[in-house]
Amino acid sequence: MELKKYKLGDVLSEFHSGKSIKAENIKSFGKYPVFGANGLRGYTDTYNHDGETVIIGRQGAYCGNVKYYSGEAYYTEHAIIAKTKSFVNAKYLSALLPFYKLEKYQGQSAQPGLSVETISKIDIYLPDIELQNRHAKLLSALDRKIALNRAINRNLEAMAKQLYDYWFV
Repeated sequence: MELKKYKLGDVLSEFHSGKSIKAENIKSFGKYPVFGANGLRGYTDTYNHDGETVIIGRQGAYCGNVKYYSGEAYYTEHAIIAKTKSFVNAKYLSALLPFYKLEKYQGQSAQPGLSVETISKIDIYLPDIELQNRHAKLLSALDRKIALNRAINRNLEAMAKQLYDYWFV
């Protein structure tokens, strides 16, 4: 397997912070997920991006963490939006970036933060797109299995509670 060296910014077609949103516009339920520095914050009725996105936490204690999302969503100013070029699989990149420990590139201030300009210059190594796609397909299958197992666990916990309540309450 041959790996090619790139600058992170060179493999991305879009790479910037999201937009601010008022706290009262973020609800427990809604049409579109809202992503911030640590992933999902809630839901809202509007979105500001669509498609496959690598989400990088930009500010706070979780700066440098990496998530993947595909679809319509709202990304806050505490998240960096990274959309890949055609020769890079976004799911693969989102699994690869945590190994680069992006948090070590944070600026020295009271509030930890990442600069798009700084991390765009990081060297990354990628295999060809075919291998990226195979790995991403495997990761997606594992994600589906984890989600299924969590759903099974929730159902079993609900059943156990119902039995406990029936027997002892």
